Amino acid sequence: PATLQALAVILAASGALCALGVVDDVFDLDARPKFALMALISLGLAVGVGPVRSLPLTEGLGLLLPYLLGLAGSALWAFTVINAVNFMDGANGLAGGAIGVAASALGCAGVLTGEAGLAAAAFALAGGLAGFLPWNARPKARVFMGDAGSLLLGCMIAGLGLLFARQAPLGAVWIAPLAIIPFLADVLLTLAGRARRGARLFDAHKEHGYQRRLARGESHLRVAGRMTWRTGACGVLVVGFAALSASGAKPLLGFVMFLMGALGAAYLWRRDQGG
Repeated sequence: PATLQALAVILAASGALCALGVVDDVFDLDARPKFALMALISLGLAVGVGPVRSLPLTEGLGLLLPYLLGLAGSALWAFTVINAVNFMDGANGLAGGAIGVAASALGCAGVLTGEAGLAAAAFALAGGLAGFLPWNARPKARVFMGDAGSLLLGCMIAGLGLLFARQAPLGAVWIAPLAIIPFLADVLLTLAGRARRGARLFDAHKEHGYQRRLARGESHLRVAGRMTWRTGACGVLVVGFAALSASGAKPLLGFVMFLMGALGAAYLWRRDQGG
């Protein structure tokens, strides 16, 4: 029942963000009220699914967060992931392909850790994207997500990641971000670079790694394929940790896998930038 309630919250929050995206697609909302509503929905998602409060390194060593701090961190996770998917939906097949792979990885991890409800929801998301991609992942796409689709998709994967971190074995809190670390690295490192130069963070720009590759003449499908295989490599680590957890894998292994994925994604982002 707890999992079903959490999945209902994820669906409700995703529906609310989809509605917000429809309004934004039609009327082009001002950024400030849009982000305020997204932050409020992210907070509701964190409350409904439940905040992550434990950051373990070993079975006996870790950081236990106060409820409000854990809630703030979980809401920030959701807000960041939702925006990351929205920002990265700029090439045909990129967001759908990569998030489809990430959802498949979380689904497999759910099966291996006995989280049947999470696994079913993750596979349903991956299946929906598999039906969408033939119309989107082509040189001249026939169907696009728009903000309505990308905000819904971001909320779904953020919520499933939060649920996995909450209910899967000790150490899964490090593995949930790993499923989409190529997206997170591109967005966070790009925004950090803009902040360092004093640029406005949420103004439209073309500084993401995938946008740099598009500007250098790479095709949408090649750029999307590159992000998809990167996400797939991280997905292998996610599934590997879930499989090893059945034999008593330590939380430290999850943390090490997360660091490996984060460093690899940062290196590849730097190459995308032409550095």
